[in-house]
Amino acid sequence: SLSRKMDLLSSAPEFDEATLLQALEDEAEGLLDDDEAPAPVKPQRLTIQLIAGRCIDPKELVTLTTDNLAERMLTLQRLRLDRLRLGSMDGLDVCNAATHLHLQHNLIREIDGLEFFDRLQYLVVSHNQLTRLEGLSHLATLQYLDASHNQIETVDWTRDVPRNLMAIELQGNPCAEAAGFREAALAALTALMTVDEERATIKELRAAGRPGLPEPNDDEEEGEEEGEEE
Repeated sequence: SLSRKMDLLSSAPEFDEATLLQALEDEAEGLLDDDEAPAPVKPQRLTIQLIAGRCIDPKELVTLTTDNLAERMLTLQRLRLDRLRLGSMDGLDVCNAATHLHLQHNLIREIDGLEFFDRLQYLVVSHNQLTRLEGLSHLATLQYLDASHNQIETVDWTRDVPRNLMAIELQGNPCAEAAGFREAALAALTALMTVDEERATIKELRAAGRPGLPEPNDDEEEGEEEGEEE
């Protein structure tokens, strides 16, 4: 310990004051290094027990046998599995009837395990370690996707995401800073109405080539021109 080293150094006649001070400085620097480099967080595996503990009422859970629990997993619709240090999505397949899936604030590096989630409408995977969007294009019922605050560099709008999305959040990713990001999303996804919590304007939807929009009237055109001048 630091106090033990001080006792040894002060009692040793061969150490002068300068040597003692240097030893104390070295010890302090070592303590600072330890504070700045905490041990890495160990990812946790997703298990039936973990899902049940989060998503089933405790009073119900104590009454379920092993067989009953397996059957109950198949009926869960809202899964709140955020902040569990999950390293992957392995193990989710037992809950493929889910309509809402919350996986924010974990350690997930890729989206997978959703092959049979044919009812999923709402997916949150924000604040993870994703570097790309994948494993989503087959989700025909998905309407809302939040993958914000990850490390996603690019998005292929025709391949990576379902075309029926109505809202997407990608702020906090490098891809969201790219020129034309919002325009490309609105043009490729014909049901998309909200990007990063900002609803698309009629003008944006026209520029994206959306069919069925009302023709602009004179007042609207004048308002847009005045806004541009300001």
